[in-house]
Amino acid sequence: MSDVDLSHPEKGNPGVGGTQFNFVALPYYLKKIYPEQIEPIIYANSVSLLPSQLTVKQASTSVEAAEHCDRDGCSIFVFRPRQIDFESNLLEALSALGCEGVAWGHNIPLPLSQMNALAECESIARLVVVGQERLDQIRDHPVFQKSIRIYNGFDPEPYHPDEHSVGDGTTVVYLGSLTPAKGFHVLAEAWPSIKREVPGAQLKVIGSARLYDEDAELGKWGVAAESYEREFRPYLSTPDGSVDESVDFLGKMGTEKIPRLQQADVGVVNPTGKTENCPGSAIEFQAAGTPVVSIAEWGLLDTVLDGKTGTLCDTKQGIRDAIVEHLSDKSKRKKYGLKGRKYIQEKFDFKGICGEWLGTFERIEKGERKKKTPITKNLFYRYKYLREALGVFRQNKFFEKLIPPLYVISDGKDIKRIIFNKLKSKTKLW
Repeated sequence: MSDVDLSHPEKGNPGVGGTQFNFVALPYYLKKIYPEQIEPIIYANSVSLLPSQLTVKQASTSVEAAEHCDRDGCSIFVFRPRQIDFESNLLEALSALGCEGVAWGHNIPLPLSQMNALAECESIARLVVVGQERLDQIRDHPVFQKSIRIYNGFDPEPYHPDEHSVGDGTTVVYLGSLTPAKGFHVLAEAWPSIKREVPGAQLKVIGSARLYDEDAELGKWGVAAESYEREFRPYLSTPDGSVDESVDFLGKMGTEKIPRLQQADVGVVNPTGKTENCPGSAIEFQAAGTPVVSIAEWGLLDTVLDGKTGTLCDTKQGIRDAIVEHLSDKSKRKKYGLKGRKYIQEKFDFKGICGEWLGTFERIEKGERKKKTPITKNLFYRYKYLREALGVFRQNKFFEKLIPPLYVISDGKDIKRIIFNKLKSKTKLW
């Protein structure tokens, strides 16, 4: 992403992954909001297109960045835990240095070995998770004892339309990477039916397989891998195999996408929800005054108020029906759009998020342990109550060896039945 201009985070995401953007935006806003209390430094392998207001230094690897951080007298080193960091012994390097480590996990949970390493490393003061549902997912793993939730910050100012106008009820916009994990195929499959219900419906697709991988090979239509394009092309093609006139693939877009989000009647975000922690696309749509339709899963539950700023569904058919309903109901679109703007301002604005980060840094420097965080909502979602109970049992070494964290078992299976059968047969689960 070295060719993307990240020098002005206040203008919005210029067209990179949400994780990459937030690793620049957070220090930028911390410096802007708390100039007297904190002096952030960014260590990066490419430093030419980063904010001039920040101190930026070259570092080729995370280990090198940690070493620079220690030499510069920093007290806390914030990093994204990746496979390469565990392979390069970053945790061992931190243990030998004088700064505390904060793992900022944008994609939790990690592989079990990595979660164990973070839990066992005394130099890791906190694991910061960006979604409450993902934090609750790891309640039965020891790393939960040092884990907290801080949502990704967001500056809604560039997204606010000058006047909140409501469109003619024909425009659906999808925003996200065109990879199987982001679920575009679910929307594509529903599109022929939506067109029949809503004459003149138009689908605008913002995204590409190259959002996260600039070198990704693209298929016939030039938007996704050929294997994935073959999955959704039948639903969006004319008889001769070209793109249907109701569909417009806009490709990867930076801040120029904002008017598209403002003009949309419905915004669709990852209809599978599988990989979502704190989906920035859902936040962007609502900040632009556009209701969101998606699945009631993981990070969507944290970022969309079902029945107020958008509609979260349980099935693919429900997603299809919700899109048609929003397109057909102008008053609902307006009401949801206005509430969405207010909701994003109150929950995700950088002023509040930076305050949470600053408070976390201060508690780490004082050596304070993380306070117990009780379940506050969605008690029965994904066996959350069971994870809470097992978190207590697994503090006993016998149970910790016998029963793995539930996230290593497929959430699509009957977790209670699996555990009962394994305990009955006295065999290990892992």
